[in-house]
Amino acid sequence: MYGALIAFCCVTVFYSTMLHNHSLLNDVSDSDLKVTPIAGTHPSIAIEGIRMASAYDPWREAQLALPRLVNHASVHLFGIGLGHLPHVLLNTSKQLEHLYIYILNKNVFKIQFENMPFKEWLNDPRVHIQVAKPDDRPSNSGVTHTALPDLQLISPQLWRLRDRLHALLNENFINSAFRSEDPVLQNHLKANEPLLQHDPGVKALFSHSPATRHACVIGSGPSLEQSMARLQKLTVGTVQPWVIAVDTAFAALLHAGVKVDCVVSIEKKINTRWLPTQHSDNINLVYTPVVPKDVLLAWKGPRYASFTQTALHQTSVFFDASSCLFCGGSVIHTATDLALEMGFKEISFWGVDFGYPGGKTHSFWPSGELGGQPKRSGHWVMDVNGDKLASSPNFANYLSEMEDHIARHPHTHFFNASQSGAEILGTQPFSEYSA
Repeated sequence: MYGALIAFCCVTVFYSTMLHNHSLLNDVSDSDLKVTPIAGTHPSIAIEGIRMASAYDPWREAQLALPRLVNHASVHLFGIGLGHLPHVLLNTSKQLEHLYIYILNKNVFKIQFENMPFKEWLNDPRVHIQVAKPDDRPSNSGVTHTALPDLQLISPQLWRLRDRLHALLNENFINSAFRSEDPVLQNHLKANEPLLQHDPGVKALFSHSPATRHACVIGSGPSLEQSMARLQKLTVGTVQPWVIAVDTAFAALLHAGVKVDCVVSIEKKINTRWLPTQHSDNINLVYTPVVPKDVLLAWKGPRYASFTQTALHQTSVFFDASSCLFCGGSVIHTATDLALEMGFKEISFWGVDFGYPGGKTHSFWPSGELGGQPKRSGHWVMDVNGDKLASSPNFANYLSEMEDHIARHPHTHFFNASQSGAEILGTQPFSEYSA
């Protein structure tokens, strides 16, 4: 029975999805994976030094995950270790109707299969097993569980799925940075109340109709330096794009003489060094209520208050849902959403890298001053040239959020002007003829 089953799992499943997973067939071969036996009460294995299950009590380990899963009709497992969790779940849950299993590395799975203590659960009609595809993502239906050993050995072609699973695992930690009860953030909200009472909401800009259909959204990634000459020429042309810069890109643009129409700032850590205000006359500033008050007061141009739909911003007495902009964790999301809300039909990204091209963290600023550690990141995404680009889990999550936001706006044309930053799904390479 199991000979036929492994043929099904390791041949039929793999090759029936081959058209969608052609690149997966180029993974390392079984002989390239180092397998180490681990002695114990329940003998286990390590693949490439990653333990697949506890050698002491893997069943208790599986029980720890059950409370989140056992009362759902549909469960999605990304990776299975040595099969203890699906075995326990299938034999415990009375509500389970569908157990979807995604294999994150087919060669790892072959080794896991050979070392599973029990295999009969694979024959359960509730089990649906498939090789994960590059465009897979955690499901909104049912509940998701990720096996950490499998995630560490995930096929490189699944890097986008890897980053989405990482973000899901760290969701509570990520959200903790925006806790509504955070005293520092609440102090900023309180201090800015007089400004929020006076300043118009960003919705006032939504009806603004620039003479161009093209907006340049400028990040402070290292590739901005490579693109600055092109950007200078573009912004002095006959039909000039509207330039929206994130706060930490403003100094570089001033230094290069690029005309900026609007700056977006959302961070509590911003200061007047990173956002120089002395030359801000006639330049719009879109800000959130947690930007330090001294920075806002020093700004010489028009100010517009914006919010997000977070619990934190909703605690403000001046919260205005009609002046909300999207933010997936980075100011670049907010700048992009501003361009969308203003009705631009073409949006190009400059210095929006989601990584460390050339081993640098930012353009203009000393590497590391604004955060980031390229030499210690241990993370990567694919760049526009098809090569691995050193990145960070934060940047990778911001990239996922940006790609999702782009996908929600199919009638807007997005372009990527970076020649060394991350590949951004939904964008085309920018050329001067695009604008």
